[in-house]
Amino acid sequence: FHHYRIEELLAIMMMMMAKETPEVTIGKRGFVPDLAEKAGLGVRIPENENEAAQAEAAFMVEMEKLSIRDREQLVLETVGFNPMQEESPSYVVSKLADLDVELSKIYRKPAYAEAIRGDKRYVASERFRMQFLRAESYNAKNAAHLMVDHFRMKKELFGRGEILSREVVFDDLNEDARNFVRNGYLQVSRSKDNAGRTIFYWGSCVLNNVKSMKSVQQANWYTINAAVRDVEMQINGFVFVVFTGGKPDDLSIVKATCNMRVGFPGCVNALHICNTSPTMRFFLAGVRLLLDRGMRERLREHAGDFDEVDFALQTFGIDTKDSPLRRDGSWSTEWHRQWLHMQYGYEVQNFQSEIIITPRRFDVLFGKTKHAKEHPGTMRCQLLVEMYCEEYDNADRDSKT
Repeated sequence: FHHYRIEELLAIMMMMMAKETPEVTIGKRGFVPDLAEKAGLGVRIPENENEAAQAEAAFMVEMEKLSIRDREQLVLETVGFNPMQEESPSYVVSKLADLDVELSKIYRKPAYAEAIRGDKRYVASERFRMQFLRAESYNAKNAAHLMVDHFRMKKELFGRGEILSREVVFDDLNEDARNFVRNGYLQVSRSKDNAGRTIFYWGSCVLNNVKSMKSVQQANWYTINAAVRDVEMQINGFVFVVFTGGKPDDLSIVKATCNMRVGFPGCVNALHICNTSPTMRFFLAGVRLLLDRGMRERLREHAGDFDEVDFALQTFGIDTKDSPLRRDGSWSTEWHRQWLHMQYGYEVQNFQSEIIITPRRFDVLFGKTKHAKEHPGTMRCQLLVEMYCEEYDNADRDSKT
């Protein structure tokens, strides 16, 4: 019989219980319409002046409940004047231990348990777990909840199995999601802001012909998590710049955008929503109420023409020379294509065994099937063995090793 370790037995038990007990979302990140419902608007966008004013008033009431110190802290985080925690070896060990304790307190976490069962080395690695601690300012309890949500969301988007226990690569995406990634509606900027934070740009104007929200969410997941491989980004955090275009997005797109935060191991310091149309006021007033509290408090709206929006972003330390939005309204993907090429090269080099779907010419296939035996790589390997077989048999022990 196979002898299981205690943690393996616990993981198996959790997977068995998950068949009878639905997994719940832990924590509140992403699309959280609690304030919209409290304001009496429901899960929708305001449709007239009165409803927009109602939404704005609900947000102001919430902000007034913050202390002066909390408001000042929000301003500092938004512009990038928040101090960094020094990660001494002893501090890291202590926080990782706290994270393990908090994870053990979360009873229902079947997706996490399935990932542990698949490959504990990936899930329990320091590099992977530190992402979540940094994202939650080293609060171990929040980091544990975020980590569980990460695997829950990953399972919803990509299914169960071995993919839960490794990084998602470009070839894991469905065809629509790969096309969304290629069109560059979501991009990582070439440059960072004045505080050294990574900048993401989102262009609603190029997110067209959406047939499946799951494909958009897969594309979001891949682009953001690929960028989070950068440890400097994990430490410094990032800012998000959204260009809304001239018309409101569909509510389903808003939900998919908001849910990028669910299970995402990154610290969002600011969200800038830029628009050049006065008709967007109703839309933006409603969207603010549909975001989780941490995000709506960090949202900054910039309205006006191209130059006015450009100047407003620069006042927050965002160098707009690398913005994909051009003055003529076009959306550039020149840098994005280079970035995507670099990510794909990194995946080929580091996760080659995971992304090879079709065997290449000189790959060796194991198995007794005719296809495996007659594959060029297998036949070449067999020929090499036969060429050196006699020499190997006649060699002494030292030569063989």
